[in-house]
Amino acid sequence: MAESILFVVEGVNPEKHVLSSIGKQFFENKLIQVAYETEVYQLGKLLSADPYLDLFEVLKERSEKNRQLLEEFNRDDFSQIYLFFDYDGQAANASDTALDAMLVHFANETESESYT
Repeated sequence: MAESILFVVEGVNPEKHVLSSIGKQFFENKLIQVAYETEVYQLGKLLSADPYLDLFEVLKERSEKNRQLLEEFNRDDFSQIYLFFDYDGQAANASDTALDAMLVHFANETESESYT
């Protein structure tokens, strides 16, 4: 049974005290945190290009730091994956439609719908 939870944050310097508080209040599992290192719209674009991408593998390949943090894990080690991104409505590629599609895709922390 998976015993870890993966937190995916936007930047490399997230509000660590906020994430720590969330973890302590809501989760008993081991929490692992990785950074996607760009706004949520880039993740949406990647998923729309290939809706069957494995998010865990995408995150692992995203940076050397992520690879090191995740090297002892496989996707089945995580019972849940949570995304923590800012709403960047001012971004050049901002799209509420893309956000809506991502909300459907990631509506359940343990399963995901095909991204369209």
